[in-house]
Amino acid sequence: VSEIIARLCCRGAKLPQGAPTSPVISNMICFRLDTDLMLIAKASRSIYTRYADDITFSSYQPPASLFEGPVPPSGRFSPELLASSLREAISANGFVVNSEKTHYADRNSRRIVTGVKINAGLNVDRRYIRQIRAVLHSIEKSGLPAAQSKYSSAGGKGQVADHLRGKISYVAHLKGRADPVVRSIISRYNLSFRKSPISLEPTPEERRDRSVWVV
Repeated sequence: VSEIIARLCCRGAKLPQGAPTSPVISNMICFRLDTDLMLIAKASRSIYTRYADDITFSSYQPPASLFEGPVPPSGRFSPELLASSLREAISANGFVVNSEKTHYADRNSRRIVTGVKINAGLNVDRRYIRQIRAVLHSIEKSGLPAAQSKYSSAGGKGQVADHLRGKISYVAHLKGRADPVVRSIISRYNLSFRKSPISLEPTPEERRDRSVWVV
């Protein structure tokens, strides 16, 4: 079985990242885990979601039944504080909770799921935007060759333009291309890479200005 799966998932004797087979296999492996955790979530009036190995329980009320004692304060907490039924369900399926990534957030704290801020709409961390702006500034100030050399020396692979384009597309996917921050970084990118610009969605005002009105 393992040999057949390896042949299905590999290309040229290598395992490519981001292949569509990865989530299928992870869902197969986690089927029983998902079933067990969904039952626990239902009993605690919570919603259970999983992306790869990133598990989230969400609720309108503090999920007291998911913890052995009182609900911990916002921030990182020890997995030992989780309810025994929750810990047993995870260990019985062959998994271990990463103590560096167990995090609790209430409505007044920063809530992040799979790296996405969900407090008020979908957003990314400010540091993510600052990193994009820093690379754009390096290109604008020193030129593309110098920025590419700096990017490569820092361990970056491929072209810095592709790296930037991917990051900007991710932000645009979350915030929308009409968002002022997204429009700003796309505009700066397009000035530096005129031959391969990123499409910029017009604002409502620009749509009205470009429209043809028939009265």
